[in-house]
Amino acid sequence: MIHLDLTTDHGDTIYLDVQRIESVRPEGDAFLLTGTLGDGLDEGEVLVEIGEEVTILFVDEWLGGGQMRQLLQRVERGLLTSVLAAAAQQMRFCLQAFPAGDRPLSPQVTGFHHQGRWTGLRPKSYGEQLELPLRVAESAAGWERAA
Repeated sequence: MIHLDLTTDHGDTIYLDVQRIESVRPEGDAFLLTGTLGDGLDEGEVLVEIGEEVTILFVDEWLGGGQMRQLLQRVERGLLTSVLAAAAQQMRFCLQAFPAGDRPLSPQVTGFHHQGRWTGLRPKSYGEQLELPLRVAESAAGWERAA
């Protein structure tokens, strides 16, 4: 979670709970971040494209959701966008190249650095983990052992 240098009119701190970060290019110089932006009262999904420039999309507002609209009533949109963009530009990412089947190595983001602290990303879902080439190794199948 990233605490932005911004508070609402009521003194609540704005935060970004990072859900997922993907490397957009094999070079590892452009990223797509999704997360939850909120102040403790209202939250909304946000999509941040980080590269040479930072582009921010308030997903809930774009889809017509009400919670993001309420948050933007308490915080000036331009200020929120500029503070979020500045925080995104300061982020550094930890990349690990994973084999992706027949495709070339694909860098995956395993964590990020912001405000002097490294944060690991949440583990991917079970199905996504199985995309990696896995091999189970045991001397005898456990279900065949006598009790």
